[in-house]
Amino acid sequence: MSASPTAHDQADMQRVLREQVGSAESMLEILDQEYQALLDGDTESLNRAGAEKARVIEDLETLECARQDLARAAQLDAEDTPHSSWSEVLDLIKQCRERNQRNGALANARREQVLLVLNVLRGSDDSVYDESGAVARGVGARALGEA
Repeated sequence: MSASPTAHDQADMQRVLREQVGSAESMLEILDQEYQALLDGDTESLNRAGAEKARVIEDLETLECARQDLARAAQLDAEDTPHSSWSEVLDLIKQCRERNQRNGALANARREQVLLVLNVLRGSDDSVYDESGAVARGVGARALGEA
């Protein structure tokens, strides 16, 4: 181990950080595609986005391990890490987290809608909305097709 990072160590770190930025930007694009697929109800695109997300997550994890290994091997500390690149990575990861949470909320809302429709079709949902928008219980539900 060297006492201080070499130009080669710093160049390697910069390369890994650039790759992390590129992967995080790809993830943002995929998350936007996933969001559109959720809005459109496009299961094929949704499945494709899920597979791409898994691939990019694996890439990001591999790059983070490489970054940590480089930092340990070269004894890089906070002031040796290219600050602007690392800040960009952190900012992009934060954006990914926010978009993923947005997509998760939409997916959960869609799931709730599907469950509600299934309950109505089965005749097992005894809740309806009253004029104020609140759930009114006790109204007799019948399966579709029943008299």
